[in-house]
Amino acid sequence: MKKAVHRQPLVSVIIASMNNVTTLQRCIDSFSAQTYEYKQLLIIDGASTDGSEEILRKNNQVINYWESEPDRGIAHAWNKALKNANGEWIIFIGSDDTFADSTVLEEFSRKISGYSLNNGKIIYGKIKIFLPEGGYLDTQGMDWQAIRAVFFSEKMMIPHPACFHHHSVFMHYGLFDEEFSIAVDYEFLLRVLRNEEAVFLPDFVVTNMTFGGLSSRVVNLLAMQRECDKALKKHGVKPTGYKRALNVFIYQVLGVVIKYGGEQMAARLLDTIRVILGKDPVWTRK
Repeated sequence: MKKAVHRQPLVSVIIASMNNVTTLQRCIDSFSAQTYEYKQLLIIDGASTDGSEEILRKNNQVINYWESEPDRGIAHAWNKALKNANGEWIIFIGSDDTFADSTVLEEFSRKISGYSLNNGKIIYGKIKIFLPEGGYLDTQGMDWQAIRAVFFSEKMMIPHPACFHHHSVFMHYGLFDEEFSIAVDYEFLLRVLRNEEAVFLPDFVVTNMTFGGLSSRVVNLLAMQRECDKALKKHGVKPTGYKRALNVFIYQVLGVVIKYGGEQMAARLLDTIRVILGKDPVWTRK
């Protein structure tokens, strides 16, 4: 009797980019270096003016689909990519991020060999966060059962650049909501995980993420929390949690500091709070 051969799934990697010419090639190289054969790369550039389009043209043989046109934000960019994605599993990474090593997609395929979708259609691992200059900052990603309560009452707890989505979730639950500009991933996962399960793969670092994106800017912290609250309310959940209340208070204070003293002063205040809490500074770290 001939032994059945497991069909390896196609993995679509989607990148939304806007004026990230200094990191875009590194990100593409990270995809090219993947030893896994069944992969495709889709890049949606928001009509960058910094030379990004030239990089996309230069990598035309590596990228399965790309465009450089004005868009309405990251949700719109991701949605455009999804319409051209053929993967059974789909992952979204930033244009300033890289895969943790060259075997990430191969390792993912190995881990889900024989996997049943009844176990969950959202599978995630960990991300390592680095400062723009390269220094290591943190590793994020915890077991779903440990973070579930906070996820459904307070804020995003799944590291999205380490999250693989089965293509069927977009068919069943729709695309990303363009009303959100920062908590886009959170709103979508809230929508999905009210009905599906998430599966955490411990000891599986998927992505190296660069600290300093849209959601990590001091000036955007309160806006991020408000969008998380908006996403929860959209799905009939009242935002709760003492940590959330404390964060809102701190972010409101930071807003006043930014208004009268500038973002750098607010960054120093926020890092002072982190140091008091026994954490390393991040916004003013040299």
